[in-house]
Amino acid sequence: MSGAQQKRKDSSTSCQLEKQLTYVSATERQNSDEDKQSKSRGAAQSSEVVGNVQAPSDKSKMHGQSQVYTATKDTLFSMKTPHPAIHALSLERVFGMNPTLPVFSLQDHSELVFLYAAAHVGIVCSHTSNSQHILQGHSHPISCMCVSEDRRWIATGDSGPRSTVIIWDSYSGIPVNTLFDCHPASGVAAVAFSSNTKYLTTLEKAERQSVCIWDWTSDAQKPLCCTELNPKHGFQDYIIFNPNDSTQLLSCSKSHVLIHSRASGSLQCIALKLKMFTHATNPDVFTQPSPDPSNSVRFADMSLSRSVFHWRKPQVLIAIADYILVWDIVGDLVKKQRLSIDKANKTRIHRITVLTITDGYVVTGDIQGQVRFYDENFLLVSCYGDFNLDPVVSISFSKDTPTEGCQEDCTLEANLLLIR
Repeated sequence: MSGAQQKRKDSSTSCQLEKQLTYVSATERQNSDEDKQSKSRGAAQSSEVVGNVQAPSDKSKMHGQSQVYTATKDTLFSMKTPHPAIHALSLERVFGMNPTLPVFSLQDHSELVFLYAAAHVGIVCSHTSNSQHILQGHSHPISCMCVSEDRRWIATGDSGPRSTVIIWDSYSGIPVNTLFDCHPASGVAAVAFSSNTKYLTTLEKAERQSVCIWDWTSDAQKPLCCTELNPKHGFQDYIIFNPNDSTQLLSCSKSHVLIHSRASGSLQCIALKLKMFTHATNPDVFTQPSPDPSNSVRFADMSLSRSVFHWRKPQVLIAIADYILVWDIVGDLVKKQRLSIDKANKTRIHRITVLTITDGYVVTGDIQGQVRFYDENFLLVSCYGDFNLDPVVSISFSKDTPTEGCQEDCTLEANLLLIR
């Protein structure tokens, strides 16, 4: 074969290869385009089915939805939900706690979740999964905290110059509002939500204290009303709303209990005066001022523990030593400017350290570590005293609905007994 023939053969072979390669490339491109069209049609059909039949089950994946709005009780400690770091230095784990602040129960149904504070941060801890979500945002140590009635919202306040109060969503751990410079001089001593969670009250941590009420759901950075307290009433370190009337508040120090009312528009307070009263052995007989000091209870010389509003009646319950004082709220506090003492109930032999209300029961904790439940007539319903605990410093209840297993009927079956 000559050289010219060999060149013509190689040229024809090259052309055939190029045609084959061109054909294969075109075929692959066509198949690729068909696959893309098929996938796009499938995605369109899938989205059409989702849109016409049912919404996605995971609302957190919907574009444009608020994480607070779509959060549930299981969101915070869900393994599927990532929690990216939002601070340059983010804590991974906190050991220890602030023993002067209470511990709040957030959940106790499918998961045991509680809230406490340590230094500058709040910790939402899951005992079930042994994990923590840290509420990081304060520049000063947290001096007070509270939770809403439904345990959805958390408020934390700090002490120091330019103090802040931060409201958090307990379901997602996201801060939803911040009140800057609430009490810029020295910080916040106590905070509390109203029963409808619309209002938040703050108590200043200073020698001359002030009480402010905020509508934290609005964008306003100014309180609705504010009043200054008289230093002679002692340092007030505790405050709550009346669960039946958001215009009334109660605060207390170690020596005085103050009732606050903003029914007239401005916030005014009335101090309860504790005197010597004879203890009534008959609970149906009211206690009266004792003419004989040797046969009386010197309430005025005792240190107050905690005070709460009655859950149904217009009354104030005050724990002092081993007594619970019951005060009737008479008419308009601002006009009457008086409260009449009802009765002094001696509940136990140990000094009461904690007093709270839950589900129609009066709950007390004492210096011996016992927790007792009383009905509205102060009759003992249940007592838990075999824990060998130190003095009780706080009691908190979750608002989760009891499971069906807790409501099981344990009554023994038996035939009816007829007596004629």
